[in-house]
Amino acid sequence: TGLNSNETVVDENNIHALIDETETLIASLNNSDNDKHETENCGKTARKRKRDPDNWVRNKRKSARASGETYTNASGKVFPKKTCPKSEPLCKCKFKCSEISDSDRETIFNSFYGLNSEGQSSYLYGNIHPVTPKLQCIGAEKHRELSYEYRVSIPSKRIRRRVCKAAFLTLHQISRGRLTCIQMQMKSGSSSVLQSQVGKHHTRPSRITEEQFEGVKEHIGMFPVEKSHYSRQSNPNRLYLSSTLNISIMYRAYKEWCNEKKENTCIRKKNIALFLTKILTMVLVRQDLILVRHVTI
Repeated sequence: TGLNSNETVVDENNIHALIDETETLIASLNNSDNDKHETENCGKTARKRKRDPDNWVRNKRKSARASGETYTNASGKVFPKKTCPKSEPLCKCKFKCSEISDSDRETIFNSFYGLNSEGQSSYLYGNIHPVTPKLQCIGAEKHRELSYEYRVSIPSKRIRRRVCKAAFLTLHQISRGRLTCIQMQMKSGSSSVLQSQVGKHHTRPSRITEEQFEGVKEHIGMFPVEKSHYSRQSNPNRLYLSSTLNISIMYRAYKEWCNEKKENTCIRKKNIALFLTKILTMVLVRQDLILVRHVTI
């Protein structure tokens, strides 16, 4: 008789011996795992991995973009590393922005990309000053509401110097769109830069309502559940479904249940799987095969 993590070959004469051996093995694994995480999981009813947002791909991408490093966006496009504009003319305007030395340019560039995304927005907001236009065209259909002055700090001279828009964009290696976003906030009357609203919109047609969630939870609660003697002591609140059930069977029953109630609250199948993995743990126990599977997200 052999026993591994994937399958168990069972002789009919040794079924009880195999079950006893498996119970002993699972109990020893649970005890060793509980001793290892006794302090970490004190007061918890389930073992889950902890969130680590710093290692998420999208957060790494945001951090690399804010610091001016090379990054790849969600579409797979690679953006090169941003560099300080040294030894190149910034513009040809009346403010003579190109006279700013290379050392001052490098200090401005490094100071800007040493900040996080919110800090950079606050920096830009503080160095852009809205002013009323001095001249207006009489025959214009729409007049400009505001003009903007741009200033940078010159470390070597300890002064704040006015520069043109083109030089301001080149010194900080930013796009016109980012500058326009700051200007729109100023035009709306905001006294400080607003927090980024990326991903915080409320136009989500597929969002599951609280009513739908409670309906799924109620339906799942109709299925018989039991506690496993393998982890009853360490996880008394963990419940288990029968091995005769699966997600497809439960989803068909859920659709019929919604039709009987004549409620248009039925959600998609993949969301049923999500709720199952959040609420219950599935255990398959057979006479000739003992397989414990903890399904978590």
